[in-house]
Amino acid sequence: MAIDREALVEGVTRAGQIPAWGIVPPMAGYDALGSPHDNMDDMIAEAQDLLAAAGYPNGAGFPTSTILYNTNEGHKQIAEFVQQNGKTILYHRRS
Repeated sequence: MAIDREALVEGVTRAGQIPAWGIVPPMAGYDALGSPHDNMDDMIAEAQDLLAAAGYPNGAGFPTSTILYNTNEGHKQIAEFVQQNGKTILYHRRS
């Protein structure tokens, strides 16, 4: 929930991908998972609420996480986006 998937595919990968919410894409006989919310603001609010409920309000005390990726430059850009986007969304104080 802390990753703006539309911004990822529109601003980083830029190859016409469809933002995904699961590991299985839409295909015949299977409807892929959709966004849990109609807009990003609601999703950010829920992600922040879940983080606070887990004991990390505004990300305070959240343990260090590691993102592993292969050395492909495109994958590096995705990993950097995920890192920055997660920080921006989860560690930002709502008014």
